[in-house]
Amino acid sequence: MKTRLRGGAGGHRGVASILEAFQTDDIRRVKIGVGKAGEELDRVSYVLTAFDAECRSAIDLSILTAEARVVELLERQPKRE
Repeated sequence: MKTRLRGGAGGHRGVASILEAFQTDDIRRVKIGVGKAGEELDRVSYVLTAFDAECRSAIDLSILTAEARVVELLERQPKRE
């Protein structure tokens, strides 16, 4: 999991679309990795397949961690006048 305050799309078409629409890379985001380190997999099939029981606890922990990071980013956001 990575927290980014700005940056490129990193190959993600959805993020590229958002960056193009807003005409800025100054968009805060939380990135969650897919799969296991060093493991080759078909990412499309992987992300569109339901989680098995073995992975569920890791997914639940990732969701809670991502939620905390989003709140942290919102709290660090500069106030606009």
